[in-house]
Amino acid sequence: MYLFLKTTMLFYFLPFSLLYGQNIPITHGDFKAEQALRKLYDEARVVSCQIFSNEKDKENPQLILSQEYDREGKMTQELEFEYNVEKEANDTFVNTFTYDAKGLLSGYNTGRYDIMGGYIYNDKNELRYYGMSGAEARTFSFVYKKGLLIQEIGNGATQLTEEGRPNWTKFEERFFEYNHKKQRVGEKYYFFGNLSVTKEYVYDKKGYLSQEKMWYGEKTGEPYNILTYSYGDNHLLTAIQNTEEGVTLSYKYTYSDW
Repeated sequence: MYLFLKTTMLFYFLPFSLLYGQNIPITHGDFKAEQALRKLYDEARVVSCQIFSNEKDKENPQLILSQEYDREGKMTQELEFEYNVEKEANDTFVNTFTYDAKGLLSGYNTGRYDIMGGYIYNDKNELRYYGMSGAEARTFSFVYKKGLLIQEIGNGATQLTEEGRPNWTKFEERFFEYNHKKQRVGEKYYFFGNLSVTKEYVYDKKGYLSQEKMWYGEKTGEPYNILTYSYGDNHLLTAIQNTEEGVTLSYKYTYSDW
């Protein structure tokens, strides 16, 4: 159960930009946003992205992720680096991704937790079902309205029935709000039925995500954390600043000559 809670909260509180190397707030169901991101990478001819963190050393940021992309901007492999005190060296974990004939993400395999995931889409290329196996099996389903993802439901198998089958329990639920420009502006995250986090997205004049604000429970008082996004050439993300932990993630890109 501990691993289940740890990995669940990790994937929620880390911005997807860290997981996918860019700024667009994507959850599993945001295929349109993912396609826009791929187009951006394709136009910029990005073949790899390295992400550095100054969490452990403010003066010398450490490489924590290295991501590789194909000619269509799809991530094909991701390397995670974590310092091992006993070895006095980094452990490296390899995550791999596969796609179907339409270019939709069809599966992945994580090296850190030995987890595999699979996806099912409808005829509109909207993700309807996502499942993962491994130490703690999980499934996610998605609800759309006028092409926009409005709800995500997560179920976890925390124990087996007497017949040896998974006993599914709803552990998380997310609700999303949008403005007239179809930009996601709000999110509520429920963990085991309780409102855990409220999020607000703020955009700049060009329509790029500039801040992500978070409150515990309802939106009252000052946010406990603010993520601030910075951009460089080709509108690619260059840094994310985290006010709660005082951590900055910086991005370095490698471009192809094709």
